[in-house]
Amino acid sequence: MSADAFPRRFMAVLSADVDAFSRLMARDGEHCLQQWRHHMSRAEALADLHAGRVFGVAGDSFMAEFANPVAAVQFAASLQADATAHNRDLEADRRMQFRVGLHIGTAMVEAGRLYGNAVNIAARLQELAPPGGVVVSEPLLAHVARLVDFGWQDLGTQQLKNIAVSQRAFLMRQRSDCEFASRDAVADVLAVSAPYRSLQVPGLSGRPAVAVLPFEVHSSGDDRLRYLEDAVPEELIRRLAALRSFPIIDKASSFALRNVNADSARLGTALNARYLVYGAITSSQRRTSLTVSLVDAEQRRTLWKERYDGEPDRPVDIDDDVIVRIVSTLGSAVDRTEQARSMRRPVASLDVDELVHRSAWHQNKLSRSHSLEARRLLDLALERDPDNMEALIQLSWWYFWKIWTQRGDKTELAEMRRLARRAMQLDAADARTHMLYGIAELMTGNPSGAIAVLADSIALNPSLSVAHASMGSAYVLAGQPAAALEPLLVALRLNPHSIYLFHQFGELAAANFMLSRWSEAIAWAERSLRLRPAYWYARVIAAAASVRSGDATAAGDAMAALATNCPRFRIDHLYWLPFEERRWPDAIAQALHDGGFRHSDTKRLPERTAPPHSPGLQ
Repeated sequence: MSADAFPRRFMAVLSADVDAFSRLMARDGEHCLQQWRHHMSRAEALADLHAGRVFGVAGDSFMAEFANPVAAVQFAASLQADATAHNRDLEADRRMQFRVGLHIGTAMVEAGRLYGNAVNIAARLQELAPPGGVVVSEPLLAHVARLVDFGWQDLGTQQLKNIAVSQRAFLMRQRSDCEFASRDAVADVLAVSAPYRSLQVPGLSGRPAVAVLPFEVHSSGDDRLRYLEDAVPEELIRRLAALRSFPIIDKASSFALRNVNADSARLGTALNARYLVYGAITSSQRRTSLTVSLVDAEQRRTLWKERYDGEPDRPVDIDDDVIVRIVSTLGSAVDRTEQARSMRRPVASLDVDELVHRSAWHQNKLSRSHSLEARRLLDLALERDPDNMEALIQLSWWYFWKIWTQRGDKTELAEMRRLARRAMQLDAADARTHMLYGIAELMTGNPSGAIAVLADSIALNPSLSVAHASMGSAYVLAGQPAAALEPLLVALRLNPHSIYLFHQFGELAAANFMLSRWSEAIAWAERSLRLRPAYWYARVIAAAASVRSGDATAAGDAMAALATNCPRFRIDHLYWLPFEERRWPDAIAQALHDGGFRHSDTKRLPERTAPPHSPGLQ
């Protein structure tokens, strides 16, 4: 079985190991084992709290995976703080301390375990950590530097055991203990967002952005209501965006700040949003209540707050008046009557609606087990209501993620398109249906057709970041690189903390290469590679642009980096990308050839079985 037969996922991987475990076991084996069981129980509970999963428990170590790198860092800090608190009453030589390493990358999944460089690098970084310490890689720091309140001590570039590519490492420190020893590196990380943070969203120029944060759920130990922490704000984001009154930050970025301990000003700066929407759901006995507040992030001031009580024995529903009042408080240009009218659309029965919301909560976890549960719930919802539009949209989205992460086949792509088309027939005013259909067109090699459909999606919802990003990719593949720049930058503006920024940076690199802007292409490729060093497409563009720039030294370095970081790359991979005109992959291939790349086989081109930029090729 080839390596590509295993599903691959992009994730943050944590490796934890007990310091001096053998000494602890030799001193008092029974006490040591009791302590280990206690810490593992706490680790599993904390991982669940941060939407992660513990796996690979072996002797005195364990690993954990997280879809969100911010959550991984927060878990690591919580784990160490929890261990420190537990150890306070123990003698020094009986205390159990962890060393933790964190990395972000692609891992292969098999029988609930993870394999690959992402796992191996996390394990090697853990060996660099002191007892009670956390060491992270530069790619992971690039994702979290703006979002977590820690200092980072630069440990320099490390040649890790049995890892071909060296890694720059950073030790987590409390800000009170450590200034940024790596100030230049962190500033470099933060600077990547400068080109798009002030960009205006077409059709919404000059209007301040709004971000809806994950809600808190207080349910007296009833985990059945946890899905509401995502379901309610997701619905709020969708309906606010449908008003086309102001830019709405994508949930992928606002949800990345889950459990971040920071004031509204810092959260607003991180999301580049002037207004923040907070919420809390409280369940006690038979009644569930929803509290929503609107905060001016710049002024750290609550503008509006109100509580809504649900019906007895039923989960809280979203009251249309809540959304209308939030929009009114923001001074939206949309007429209040039109706002209310756009909100009052028929919804499915509560039971089906709850199934769909629960499925979305599971899908957001981006793990195989949660994905399977999401699919089960969606199938059940459609069994009860075959024309439930929200279930059709979510199932189409489910197929997209399966295709993206597991190189799904043409049958699955056709099903994704069928579901999107069915949902579009039911409600042509929902921008997501057009977006999903456009993405399906793009992935089947019809970028020009995708452009037309995606344009409809953006017209219906200017805040739909994935539609803007897909439009940029479609323009690149259609051979219109100049037109690709704006939608790609707008997508970054609307979703500044997506874990898939590396892909959009790579698209901007490709567009600039096609425009013969060599320095810009290299700069965007380097931004992409800072987030994901093994992303072959960005490596290829960086190498090709360096060759064309005429800088022999830079070209040699870039070609060497391509060979080192992407040893599986072949020229054929360029022809898996569905460019409408072959001259574009030809241009990249020729640049690589001129730079000395010889490992190619362009006479026997493979059938396009992988979606553009599939993780399976990385």
